[in-house]
Amino acid sequence: MLRLGRDSVRLSVMFFVYYRLLEKAEHYLMSGGTTRATPGDLFSGVFDIVQKYGIVPASAYEGEKTPSVIYNHSQFYDDFDAVLKMVLGVQSLNKDDALKAVISVLDKYLGSPPRSFNYKGKQYSPMLFRDSVVSLPWGEYIVFTSFTYAPYYNYISLKVPDNWKHQSYFLNIPLNLFVEGVREALTSGYTVAIDADITERSYLETKRWCVIPSVDLKNTHALTLERERMFTTGETTDDHLMHIVGYVRKSNEDWYLVKDSWHISWEDAGTGYVIFHSSYLALKVLSYVVHRNGVVSLHQYIPSAKQ
Repeated sequence: MLRLGRDSVRLSVMFFVYYRLLEKAEHYLMSGGTTRATPGDLFSGVFDIVQKYGIVPASAYEGEKTPSVIYNHSQFYDDFDAVLKMVLGVQSLNKDDALKAVISVLDKYLGSPPRSFNYKGKQYSPMLFRDSVVSLPWGEYIVFTSFTYAPYYNYISLKVPDNWKHQSYFLNIPLNLFVEGVREALTSGYTVAIDADITERSYLETKRWCVIPSVDLKNTHALTLERERMFTTGETTDDHLMHIVGYVRKSNEDWYLVKDSWHISWEDAGTGYVIFHSSYLALKVLSYVVHRNGVVSLHQYIPSAKQ
């Protein structure tokens, strides 16, 4: 919104959590308990919720917090899982009644999202707020990935548990283009939302520096093969969503400033930011979403229907 010259709005986080968990519950019940209903999602899930339900500001809906203003959903997740298993086991329960039971748990722990609210003296619905206040170019964002298990220059399904809807909107490109796209976006004034693995020692031990040392690699001269091997063996998993907001090149090395919500980045006087080396970006970032204007050099690889 700031980039487009408008006042920014702090949006509600729990609005997305509420409706995404509701959708997960519905899919879980319809599938007979075979789909994923646990916490976690891809950044694209936010776009899905915006399209279907709209958006609200944080002032209109923040969910339930402890006095220290910290979300603690441990008991909530236990009860959410329990009610799903309970209603699934009642054969006579219809879909509407089953969802009512789920909604009762969501409302208990998160509160019910508002159907209308006041913002700066005006009344809005979530849809009206999305269209008249936030009004972002939702269709201008592209999701990129890079894996050899599927053909390049095609939209594919990212094979991770958080892609529980099996959506195929990830544009698969070679690794060199994948990395160059991030660098181009940052140097063009855009930011990049990423799906990354955070199980590496450098992240866990330093809580700031994210680097893959060459000693940990089996294919030191073929990063594409090494990336695929790590993903196939489970060394790379889809753990966490982060936000790359800065880039610098020092001594012929590329470094990226990454905004991180995970508690590790806040420990030991941490500021909520970590630093990615180019090795970490190439090997441990599974996919990213970026505004198309930030990656002009990649437009030639976008299928003509999406040009």
